[in-house]
Amino acid sequence: MTTNAKKINKLWDDFTTIIAKAYESAPSEDRAGHNVQGALSDYVAGYGNRAKLANLVDTETKHERRHRAARHWSISAEQGARLIIMQCACDGADRKTMPPATIFLTYRDSAAESTLLGFLCSIVMPEDFKQAVRAIDYTKLHSELK
Repeated sequence: MTTNAKKINKLWDDFTTIIAKAYESAPSEDRAGHNVQGALSDYVAGYGNRAKLANLVDTETKHERRHRAARHWSISAEQGARLIIMQCACDGADRKTMPPATIFLTYRDSAAESTLLGFLCSIVMPEDFKQAVRAIDYTKLHSELK
């Protein structure tokens, strides 16, 4: 397993912990009346069925496989998907307002969902986590086959 793959796996474990902390500290409703805790519940291990997080990874992994045609990557398609999800979530965590519903029209569905997930976790997402995720340059994780 490559160094970047190990970093991504560690960051993914941290990310699932961040989601759990966001769920535990979320109010049942925010100022706009959104059920933040309910929105996060299906992403948290031990609550609900956690299907949304697995489905999000599966969807982004499919996008990754289509994108990777004829290239060798230093990480698996699933690890690439997890990195993209975390990068979108970090962007969402930096937002001052909830992403608009139209984000689903302009982004891939999984990127939009990841951005929203990050926004919902923003209150507990540490800066050092965001810096670590952003330090992995996705564009340098592949090389052309020779």
